Amino acid sequence: MNLHALKMFFTADEHYGHKNLLRGQSIGTRPFDTLEEMEKTLIDNHNAVVTDRYSLTFHIGDMFWKHCTVDHARKIIDQLRGAHILIFGNHDEIAKQIIGKFQWVKERAQIKLSTGQVVILDHYAGLTWNKQIHGSWQLYGHSHGQLEVTKERLKQLGFILHSFDAGVDCNNFRPLSEQDVINKMQSYL
Repeated sequence: MNLHALKMFFTADEHYGHKNLLRGQSIGTRPFDTLEEMEKTLIDNHNAVVTDRYSLTFHIGDMFWKHCTVDHARKIIDQLRGAHILIFGNHDEIAKQIIGKFQWVKERAQIKLSTGQVVILDHYAGLTWNKQIHGSWQLYGHSHGQLEVTKERLKQLGFILHSFDAGVDCNNFRPLSEQDVINKMQSYL
């Protein structure tokens, strides 16, 4: 698959089917009252950004929560525009059961943006990653935006990490375009 012929998008931690993330629930951090509202927003936001079939979305882990049924997961991914790649997270049991819906799946991946920039995709944030000393970037999920304070403190100490959380919780519940990623990384320079 020639990645450069496709428009690339990046997201993580959609957690379709995860009721406890809703407002008022035990770990409710998302501004939604119902699971249906959250899922509709995620699908609508995805389709507002990923507009055609020549698009490829990298889901950097935890696309579906363990209580999402396989049938429901299929229905969701069928509503999302473009092709899909999954980087496994710690809650991807359901995604493993619909593996045929993805172009490919991996534990982590190394890709190149259309600019030639190397990007490492891993569900878990790292202080180091492949080719980091040669200028590679990292996109991750898992932390739901909780590492940004830590990264800001590291920056104050002189450590600049060219990585960030691509998850929906810190990106307006939508995937990021390749240009969004480039702009955000350039803001770290």
